[in-house]
Amino acid sequence: MVKLLLDRGADPNEMDGSGTIWARHLVSLYTLATISGSQFYKQTENWFEVTKLLLTHGASHQTTCSITVQPGKLADRVNLRKENLKVTGMYSALDVIRFVFGGDSGYNVTEFEDLLEQQQ
Repeated sequence: MVKLLLDRGADPNEMDGSGTIWARHLVSLYTLATISGSQFYKQTENWFEVTKLLLTHGASHQTTCSITVQPGKLADRVNLRKENLKVTGMYSALDVIRFVFGGDSGYNVTEFEDLLEQQQ
């Protein structure tokens, strides 16, 4: 469905309320990975492909998202210190992608890095 919409001209950088569709995707991706745990990871390949589709259809490399990073599996990928209960901040699209698909997830984040680098 996402591919069909993008192929027919949907723009991942289009504003949807207070943010772009791409930014909402990134926040949702991170939130689902954090909250859903194993349920999310059963669908990781689908989320990986949707993220790749959005990037190949022009999702902005300059997008930043406000997320709260909490200690645990995802935060360990970026060396969040355990004594910090949570860290809220602005993270780049690539940061969020690394949180979700990096480290020991079994996915190659290099593919996303290359797509984002091509936009610069």
